[in-house]
Amino acid sequence: MEFVAGNRIIGTDSEKESIAVSLADLKAYYKFDASSGNIVNKASDVGSTDNLTGADMTITGATYDQTGIIGKALSFDGSNDYGTLGSSLSNFNFLHGTGDWSINFWVKYDEFIAEDRFLGNLDSTELRGIDMAVGWNGDPDGSLGMAIKSDNGFMVNQGGFTFPATVSAGSWVMITMTCDYSDTSNTYKVYLNGSAGSTQARGTTGSTGNSEYSLKLAARGTGSSNFFDGSFDELSIWQRELSQSEITSLYNSGNGKAISSPIDVVDGSIFYTKDTNKEYVLYNGTWSEL
Repeated sequence: MEFVAGNRIIGTDSEKESIAVSLADLKAYYKFDASSGNIVNKASDVGSTDNLTGADMTITGATYDQTGIIGKALSFDGSNDYGTLGSSLSNFNFLHGTGDWSINFWVKYDEFIAEDRFLGNLDSTELRGIDMAVGWNGDPDGSLGMAIKSDNGFMVNQGGFTFPATVSAGSWVMITMTCDYSDTSNTYKVYLNGSAGSTQARGTTGSTGNSEYSLKLAARGTGSSNFFDGSFDELSIWQRELSQSEITSLYNSGNGKAISSPIDVVDGSIFYTKDTNKEYVLYNGTWSEL
């Protein structure tokens, strides 16, 4: 790939797709590269103007300095380790509200524990919140379970999402969840390693105000059960739906892609694909042919 002049670029079609990730509505970005202390929300560091303030992650019991998909990762023991995202219970309310969002992260199991949590601020007695796990209802089948509840009941009811391949222990995989609340079906989608899996439509609606618990990584919202056994890396949370091309870019053929700014090109950039002889312009993270 070659930057010819200004924002004019020449490269292959696959190189074009590997650089199109807009920073719009990036609320939180955790790289897990610290050796101690909090995991800093680096959304503003990479150029996002939409980052959440007070959204650093405090760590309880996890192991730092593990090998990640990009640089370092954080390891959880499946017993009593977890992370707490943000200093306010309302930081991540938009995940169970009435708007678009995306969650993207890399994960590696050390041991599969049915219903171990990726992310959640929901508890069995809590009326409002989000809960994400693999192997819902004790079934280690590689499917994703996600519950989103309001005062009126489930907006998304636990099981029902299927990955395009089985998730197994020992290998890094990239998981993406998106919510397109603005479309007519209010669709939730799951992706594994950049490939789309199943979808589910939003159910009932209701009050989605403040939860009793902060959003937790690797445990239930209480931080007292359903602990995850394995490692996390490159967690990003967005208040918009990521496009398929952006998800493909973040997967980067299995190598992962760190989120960064300006050199990843900006809106208005022109890309000429030398293998297909086509020209594209970038707008809102998506390439459109000229």
